[in-house]
Amino acid sequence: MKTRPEKNEILERLVITIDGPAGSGKTTTARGVARRLNLRHIDTGAMYRAVTWKVLETGTDIRDGDRVGRVALDICIAFADHDGSPKTVIADGTDVTDAIRSSEVTENVSLVSSYPLVRKAMVRMQRRFARSGGVVLEGRDIGSVVLPDAEVKIYLDASTEERARRRLKELEAKGVTKGMDEVRESIERRDRLDSGHELSPLKIPVGAHIVDTTDLTIDGQVARVCETATRTAARLFELMTAEKDPNRFKREKPIYRLGRLTILFLARILFGLRIVGREGYEFYENYVYASNHRSNVDPPVVGSTIGRELAFLAKESLFRNKLFGKLIATYNAIPTRRDAFDRRVIRRALALLDAGGSLLIFPEGQRVAGERLGDAKAGVGYLALKSGAPVVPIYVSGTQNLGRALIRRPRITVLRGRPIRVTDSATAEPTGANSREFGRMVMSAIETLHEDFENDGKLLGGS
Repeated sequence: MKTRPEKNEILERLVITIDGPAGSGKTTTARGVARRLNLRHIDTGAMYRAVTWKVLETGTDIRDGDRVGRVALDICIAFADHDGSPKTVIADGTDVTDAIRSSEVTENVSLVSSYPLVRKAMVRMQRRFARSGGVVLEGRDIGSVVLPDAEVKIYLDASTEERARRRLKELEAKGVTKGMDEVRESIERRDRLDSGHELSPLKIPVGAHIVDTTDLTIDGQVARVCETATRTAARLFELMTAEKDPNRFKREKPIYRLGRLTILFLARILFGLRIVGREGYEFYENYVYASNHRSNVDPPVVGSTIGRELAFLAKESLFRNKLFGKLIATYNAIPTRRDAFDRRVIRRALALLDAGGSLLIFPEGQRVAGERLGDAKAGVGYLALKSGAPVVPIYVSGTQNLGRALIRRPRITVLRGRPIRVTDSATAEPTGANSREFGRMVMSAIETLHEDFENDGKLLGGS
């Protein structure tokens, strides 16, 4: 773990996402926030435009989604920052700042961005940009899908009338003449398309701060987001300050610690276990740890990598053997039913979290074969939203084939992500819809770790 930073250092490492409908001021606000807080602004729209420019420049058939997708996967996009606002867009070593604003690119960018492979490539790149922190990104689903673990999630909104007025003003500045009714209808049509988009629908991230910009100036919008970011940094700083008992959240009963360290030792020696993602600042708080599920050995293996005592949910059938049931109960297993929403288990889990304990849960609810990930059950979302405990996403690989892990083909790997926090309780009521959506956000974060594992071998130099 790193030494405790100063408050300003935390502020400078924040990841801030700004989502919202067309005309709400996302891009202008994001640039202003980046400039004021000395962060990098990642213009996600410019990224899709750069891909479109490359497709046109290379003569790639723009109607061929697979070929366009390959261009997106291969392209290298960079931003040259000036006072917090990216003035220069670089694509494969070429300055395309002006080229990506051409009418030809504008006419084709919607089609290019609609291809799943393009979307996948750009999301992967955006996550890489955000990996080291200190960034502001804006879009339709940056806080809900691309970066659900962002420390600050903002949703800008404004009335349709105000957004149409702003758009009309922009068009007039460019010498384009249109009527107010036409512009308003265009805005409403765009809202319907954005909200119903199959790949990246516009939505309010669960737990995000909503800022209504209808009556705000751009400076007012920037100030509101900066105030939220500053408060968040201060709260995170407080979580790094040890209480009278700095080990309160990391206590382990002697028998639990002995069992955990034994499993950890055996997993390292026998299966080459490696752990990635433990670096970073230490927060004095409890968590819900959420992992994908491939094998029956996942609970002890994943649990052994976390240096604190945990409880975990286990299916009731494991307790039928009294001896085995007593053993896993010693290590805080909580029996649960898979076929129903078990209120008794939920109450017990919430009591544990309210008392400062931590919980390991497998959101998919059952083992999922192969490399794909399953959908999350609502339980993980409900527990997180009801208790307020941050969720730490975990991706585990290799446990599904221990025989191959013995010869390190592949080794068992556990990747741990950054905590997913609820930043505003006003948008985080534990309703059924919110619980399901938050669970989906958790699975999105686990999918990010999966992609890191699949695509970035350099990340796998963990302990």
